[in-house]
Amino acid sequence: MPKTYGQYCGLAKALDHIGDRWTLLIVRELLVAPRRYSGIREALPGIATNLLADRLRCLEGDGLIERSTDGTYALSDAGRGLETPIHDLVLWGGRWMGERAEGETFRPQWLVVALQALLPRRRPGAIELHVDGTVIHIDRTRVGVGPLDAPDAVVEAPAERILGVAAGRAPFSSLTVRGDRRIAAAVLGS
Repeated sequence: MPKTYGQYCGLAKALDHIGDRWTLLIVRELLVAPRRYSGIREALPGIATNLLADRLRCLEGDGLIERSTDGTYALSDAGRGLETPIHDLVLWGGRWMGERAEGETFRPQWLVVALQALLPRRRPGAIELHVDGTVIHIDRTRVGVGPLDAPDAVVEAPAERILGVAAGRAPFSSLTVRGDRRIAAAVLGS
């Protein structure tokens, strides 16, 4: 019998399925893009392989993720339903996002989910963010990893500064921008 709070409450029922440690971080990784077990493992430093396998099995059993024949995991429609609550948690947790503490892990791909939470859904143009050797793109309706064919602007900055600008806690002028500064500022909510 799986662990349960044994309560007839929507929050308790949700936590019965997604309340275990690492579960929402696995979902975060799959919000960025579908990936194989090894890609999820690499993106979650510190998770034990047996724990990751168990969490993936549970998420699949609950119908929140699907595994293709090539071994790639992706969110199901039910799993995609976690996007808004995760964005809300990102915004709520932002209060503790000051300077990165020594030893805290960061992956530029995590900006995808954070920026989806912080920025308006419709944007006036398309830009690339160059962060720690990774290219993140923001176009009119989505945020993802990888370059665009013809971005309106390219922004280079550390992740903390980009997050600060998107959250309204740092000035847009602190970013290095090539291309249309006006569109870059509008896309980043400045």
